[in-house]
Amino acid sequence: MCGGFAGSEGRVSAARAGKAAVSRGPRTVALALLLAAAVLAAFAPSLRNGFIAEYDDDEYILKNPRVRAGLTPAGASWALTSVGYAANWHPLTWLSHMADVELFGLEPRGHHLVSVLIHGANTVLLFLLLSALTGDSRRSAFVAALFALHPLHVQSVAWAAERKDVLSTLFFFLAAVAYLRHLRRPGPLRYGTLLAAYLLGLLAKPMLVSLPLVLLLLDFWPLGRFRAPAGGARRPLIAPLLLEKLPLALLAAGSAALTLVAQQRAGGMSALEQLPLAARAGNAAVALVQYVGKMLWPAKLAVLYPHPGVNLPPWQAVGAALLAAGVTAAAALLARRFPWGLTGWAWYLVTLGPVIGIVQVGTQAVADRYTYVPLIGLFIVATWGAAGFAASRGLPGALLAALAPLLLALLAAATARETRHWESGLTLFSRAVAVTRDNPVARVNLGNALTRAGRKREAAVQYAEALRLSPSYPEAHANLGRVLAETGQLPEALLHLRTYLRLSPDAGDRPFTLTLIRHIESRLPTPPRGIP
Repeated sequence: MCGGFAGSEGRVSAARAGKAAVSRGPRTVALALLLAAAVLAAFAPSLRNGFIAEYDDDEYILKNPRVRAGLTPAGASWALTSVGYAANWHPLTWLSHMADVELFGLEPRGHHLVSVLIHGANTVLLFLLLSALTGDSRRSAFVAALFALHPLHVQSVAWAAERKDVLSTLFFFLAAVAYLRHLRRPGPLRYGTLLAAYLLGLLAKPMLVSLPLVLLLLDFWPLGRFRAPAGGARRPLIAPLLLEKLPLALLAAGSAALTLVAQQRAGGMSALEQLPLAARAGNAAVALVQYVGKMLWPAKLAVLYPHPGVNLPPWQAVGAALLAAGVTAAAALLARRFPWGLTGWAWYLVTLGPVIGIVQVGTQAVADRYTYVPLIGLFIVATWGAAGFAASRGLPGALLAALAPLLLALLAAATARETRHWESGLTLFSRAVAVTRDNPVARVNLGNALTRAGRKREAAVQYAEALRLSPSYPEAHANLGRVLAETGQLPEALLHLRTYLRLSPDAGDRPFTLTLIRHIESRLPTPPRGIP
C-alpha cells in the first residue's frame, strides 16, 4: 500500500495510519517466528566456529585488554574516547564486545550466538517494517527471508569482529520504525526516539550515514509523501521532507567527520598517490555490478577480494559504469509505473555509497559484509518485480508459492555451508586462496594460521608466494624471516628481516626484530656487518 498524507504537516490520515500499523495477528506472528527459526537453523554451524585470530578478532577481542576485562567503567571510557583504534570510532560496538566477554568470557560460542540472535531480530524487524509500510505481509516476509538466508550475509553474522554490522542494522531498523510512528502521530518525543535510535546506530557503525536518504526514498515509495492533496491541487512537498530530516543529516555529517579522523589516525585510508581517483572510480563502478552478480549467484565467496589497483581493464570500468547508469535511468523513467523499482535500486546505491571505495580503506576491492543493508533494496525490486510480472502474465500464484520455498531452501543450505568456512583462520584463508587469484593478503594470513598450527614449512610456502605477488609486502618479509629462522635457514631469514625493517622503519616490533637479527648474526660463521 502507499501511505497517504494530508495537510502541510504531512500527517498520516486516520485510515492510512491504521493500515500502516504493524499487524499483530496470528499470521504475522507465525511468519515472524518462522523467519527467526530459519535464521537459527541456517546459522547454527557458526556456533561451532572459533575466533579468527589472524584477522581482526585479535584486535577486537582476543588481544584487546579493554574488551577482555569485560564491562568496566574504564572500558566504557576507553570505548567513548578511542578515536582511531581499529581505524574506527564505534563505542557501542566496543561495549557490545565487552558485554559478551562479561557473559561468556573468551568462549567464542556465546559471541557467535549473540550475533546470530541480533541477525534474527533484524530479520523480524525488517519483515514488520515492510509489512507496515506496504500492507503486503507475504512479499515483506519473502524480502525478509532473502535478507535472513542469503550467503552474502554470512560474513556479517559469522565473523565476531563484524558485530558492528548486525548491531548497527538493528538500530537502522528501529530508527525506521520510529520514523513511521512519528509520521503516524508527529511529536517531539517520537522524533527524539528517532534521533536516539539513529545516534545509537551511528555509534555502532558509521556506515549508517545513509539513513536520512533511505527515509526520503521511503517517502517516495511506499509512503507516497512527495505529493499530497492541498486545496484540490497537488503541490510538491520535497522541501519540507528535506527539512524534516535535517537533524538526522547533521548527525550523519558529524559521524562521517569522526570516521575520517579515525581512519586517518590509524593510517587505514589509502592516499591518492597510492591509488588514484580514476582507479577508485573504476573499481567502484565494477563493484556495483559485481555485488549484483554475487547476489544472483553467491559462489566462490571469500573473506577478502584483492583490489586490482591501476590494473583494472578500462573496458570493464566503462562498461560497468554505463550499465549502472542505464539501470538508474530506467528506474527513474519507470518510477511512476514501478515506484518500488526506483526506491529499491536507489536504496542499493545510497546505502552502498559510503563503502564503495571512493574513500578507500583497506586492500579489498569488494567485501561481502558491505552488502548487509544494501541488498535489501535489490530484494525489494526482485520480490515486487517477480510478483508483478507473474500477475501481468496471468501466472498462477501457486507457482510462485511453490518456487519461493525451494529458492529459500537452497539459500539456507548455501549459507550453512558458507558458515563452516569461518571455523578457523586456517579454513577461512584456505578458502580465500582457493577461490581468488593474486591475493597476497590471504596468503600471508593463511601462512599465519599455518604457523599457529605448527606447520611452519607450509607457512613459508605461503609467505613466499605472497612475496612473489607483492615483493614489497612488509608483513610477508617479517613472517617469512621468522619462520626461516626457526627452521634453520638463517642467511635467508636475515635477508627478509632486514628487508622488513627497510620497508617499515617505524614498525612497532622493530626492537624484537633487531634482537632476532643480532641473534641470527651471532650464529652465522661470518655474520654480515651492520644492522639496518
